[in-house]
Amino acid sequence: MRTLRKTVEVFRSLHSQQPDHGYFAPGRRTAPPRRPTVLGDLVEGDTLAYQVTVDGGPSILFMGASNFAERELWGIRPDIAAIAMTSHSALHRYVERLLAALGNPPLLIPTRHDDMTTPSPTPRPSSRPRPSPRRPRSSRPPPPPPPGS
Repeated sequence: MRTLRKTVEVFRSLHSQQPDHGYFAPGRRTAPPRRPTVLGDLVEGDTLAYQVTVDGGPSILFMGASNFAERELWGIRPDIAAIAMTSHSALHRYVERLLAALGNPPLLIPTRHDDMTTPSPTPRPSSRPRPSPRRPRSSRPPPPPPPGS
């Protein structure tokens, strides 16, 4: 069996910028954090983007925040880019600039459509029928092995 080789590149990135040109949770962690109980317990820290490349396969860029350092990403040319679309209205031509820096990847996957602060709506019950429960397993013994085994 052949083992696939993969490469992971890490790029300095920037956190999403708010419409007031500030950041959601400015600050830095200098010690292990306590378990957060509310969103405000989180701080920005350092933001990174990752490109994973598999030999003989595609290269995929993963961005978790909708801002970027152009010089870091300029010319990397991923086959697929998964880019965050959260709160990017404060960034001048975010999508156009990002795609130009990446060389217009053939496949773009928008991610992170939330705004991190608006509560999610309560899910509505589905109108689709529920799958029927599985039948109980048979209590019969298994069939005998094939002859000659």
